Order: sequence, then structure tokens, then C-alpha cells
Amino acid sequence: MDNHLRTALTAEIGVLGPHAYSSLAEAIDRSRARVAGLDRKEYPHALPMMVRCDLRERFKENGLPDGWELTGDSRLMGQLSLTNQDADIDVRFLKERKSYVGGTPPAGRNPARRRAWTNGDGMAWSIQDQPLEDLAIVTEEPKLHRLLMLWDNAGARAEDGFKLRVVRPIAPGRYGRKVPLDFSLDVLPGGTIFDNREFVGDDEDIDLYAAEIDEAVDGDD
Repeated sequence: MDNHLRTALTAEIGVLGPHAYSSLAEAIDRSRARVAGLDRKEYPHALPMMVRCDLRERFKENGLPDGWELTGDSRLMGQLSLTNQDADIDVRFLKERKSYVGGTPPAGRNPARRRAWTNGDGMAWSIQDQPLEDLAIVTEEPKLHRLLMLWDNAGARAEDGFKLRVVRPIAPGRYGRKVPLDFSLDVLPGGTIFDNREFVGDDEDIDLYAAEIDEAVDGDD
């Protein structure tokens, strides 16, 4: 990613960050109350899905910065995206998970997700890493910069809070490997941002069974 694009993306996320962080804090609190009593091991999808639904409602009520709009089809597992057409940015909201190496979920087998996870700067890496039958999908040039806004619990207890970051994947990724990123910003309390440059790491062991469950939890989202 060149410095001009990095600066532009950082500026836009810097504007969006305070709105996203405060609305997410409200959504997590409300969602935890709604799923209280449900066993997290038996219903791992309950909290992430409820957070997506409630966050959409928080954005409707609290508003978004100029130029940003709510997108995504809420009927598809609570799918939630934020789009700024003027800045050519689309931000998809997802749950980060420790069962994925590096935390960022790979695109999985869904062709639409695979296209969304592939940004132009990562073209050469993506082609080398993907099976031949996927080349038509990987090489399609996206019209928007596709970013992921990822949240996760900061600790085992609710009072530990949450963490939030925005990343740009450059390939669909594979289970057992870090999804390659060329852009990663931590959104901190108050909406301040920290540029956390991240690169492709070495292969690591992963619980593939847990990863398959996580993909099912995300669904079309």
C-alpha cells in the first residue's frame, strides 16, 4: 500500500472511529443482557449476531459522520457494513476470534467474501497462493477499498471491555495461516487510532474444527 492511500484511509477511519467505538460499547452491553443465561459453548453465535443487530440500531440512533451510510443486508445473519462512496471505502463489521491465526477471519468458500477480501495491492500474492480454479475470483478488481472492522473481548470478563481494529485484507486467506493484511488500525477508547502495521506471518497450528464452527457462525456475513 502506498503512503497516499494509507494516509487517506487513516484519515477516514479517524473520523469514523469515535462513532464506531461508542456505538459498539452500547451494543455490546445491550447484547450481553439479551443473551444472558445462554451457554456460550452451546450458542457461540448468539452474542456476535446480537451485537451486529444492535450495533446497526445504535448507528441509526446515534448517527454516522458525513459521507458514511449503513449498508449490508441485515436479513443475512445480521450482516452489517458501513460505506463511504465518496472515499471509495466499504467497511464490513465482524467478530475477531482467537481460533483464527492472527485473529482476522479468512473469507472461507463464499465467492462474494473471497472477492471482498482481495484488494488490488495484494494481487500478486493472492494469485500465487490460491488454487487455479480461484484465479477468476481473485483477479477481479474491486471497485471499493474493502476493509474489515473487527471486535473482540479484551479479556475473559465483561468488565475487561473490548478491542476494536480496522484492517485491509489483500487475499481471501486460508485456515491455519494469517490472513495477509497491508493495513491495520487499532481504534482505542475515545476513538483515537493507532497504526499497527502488520505483515504475513509464518504458518501456525490451528484448531480446524473450531475454525469451521466460526465460519458457520459468521454465515453470509
